[in-house]
Amino acid sequence: MAESILAAEAGNGIETVASGKKYFKFFLFNGLFNMSISVIWGAYYTYLPIILQGGNPNFASHATLGFGLSAFITGLIMSVDSILGTIFNPIFGAMGDRSLRRKEVGVFMGIIMSLFIIALPLIANIVTPETSGKTEELLVPLVLMIIAAFGAIMTDSIGASYRSGYKFSMVPKLHHNKMMSFSVTFGGIGFISITLLASYLYTLNTGYPFYIGALLQFLVILAFYFSVPQEVEKNLRIKAEIEKTKNKPNPLQVIKNLYFLLDKQAKMSILMIFILKSLTGFGVYGLQTYASSYLLLEVGVMPNLAAIATAVYFLGYMGAAMPIGYIADKASRIKLYIIGIVIAIMGGIFFLAVGSNFVGILIVAAFIGIGFSVFDVITIPYILSFLPDKSDYTGTAYSLAVALVVSTTFFIVPVIGFLIDLTGNYNTLFYVLIASCSLAFIPLKVLSGLTKQEA
Repeated sequence: MAESILAAEAGNGIETVASGKKYFKFFLFNGLFNMSISVIWGAYYTYLPIILQGGNPNFASHATLGFGLSAFITGLIMSVDSILGTIFNPIFGAMGDRSLRRKEVGVFMGIIMSLFIIALPLIANIVTPETSGKTEELLVPLVLMIIAAFGAIMTDSIGASYRSGYKFSMVPKLHHNKMMSFSVTFGGIGFISITLLASYLYTLNTGYPFYIGALLQFLVILAFYFSVPQEVEKNLRIKAEIEKTKNKPNPLQVIKNLYFLLDKQAKMSILMIFILKSLTGFGVYGLQTYASSYLLLEVGVMPNLAAIATAVYFLGYMGAAMPIGYIADKASRIKLYIIGIVIAIMGGIFFLAVGSNFVGILIVAAFIGIGFSVFDVITIPYILSFLPDKSDYTGTAYSLAVALVVSTTFFIVPVIGFLIDLTGNYNTLFYVLIASCSLAFIPLKVLSGLTKQEA
């Protein structure tokens, strides 16, 4: 992007920064962290549902070892990350905003999260051909598996809340869209790299995709720790606040303070963004959870090759990210949202049209990735743009945004799983995608009206 002075969409204020080059280190680490997380959760969402359902009668024709759970119970387990994130993410973000060691806590939690991820395939290896599908006999390792999954989710939630609050605080709002575009782009690279590699490695050892993701995150965390500075200005403000009040505000008080910091129009705009992002997220979270099962049972593609579809999805997802990040600094976010919603709806229709044609599925997967890239690049910066400049609430606002956005998944994923069990048809995924994205035009219309009022 040329070195021009642009106006940040920051509620009422205007922020002028000549170039984002001085913040490139933060852009890069935002991307690298999402790359490692994408590798980890790519393996998690692609292979864990199959491990949990392996041995179930629906998988009887496939030599897949596992705990024999139904799609509904698997959906409940896979949606717990949304439940825990909804409850705890805002608290962790608020704690980070009042922490004097936000960078260090983010690093430590990332290391612990990597260890939990390594534990998942090690526990899965306890299942043998003789015990596969016998849930009662596998109850102890199943409980250990769930504990490890929950541990990974919680430590990732804490670490991401602290690190994201730190990064968005250190980088001016004008460059948040660009920073998010690095996150989406590198996340796509991570998904593509690990899924292409994992398609081969998974056949050798189911744990390799998990181990690679954990190792990558560990290396990124070390580089992050030794490369980025402390939050000197923010820490001085927090120290002064603590000395003035004689105590450290609790997280709920910090969240309350943020609420009263925003005016009525900002609150309504943010609410509409949350609803819009949640509705568009219905479809994508369902696909993340059950896409590998759909490809296995409906299309006849084995899990190691099913990951290729995920890689192609992220090819479209990451290919659109950088252009969107730079366009969003100048273009209307409302128009970008419209483009993203239309692409997502058309993608769902195309998925139903191509049926079991795997080549057609790959093409549509790349197309629909472009649509969802729009939402992930611009939503968080849009929400943070309502905060005052030099705000010490970036972690709280970021974590609240993430929590409310994913809150829908803890009921939609089990509901989709229930419908799949009921109908035996994984095309339910695409009907949900089309319906929920169509409904997203309602909050978008309200948001458009609020934007015109502000102008």
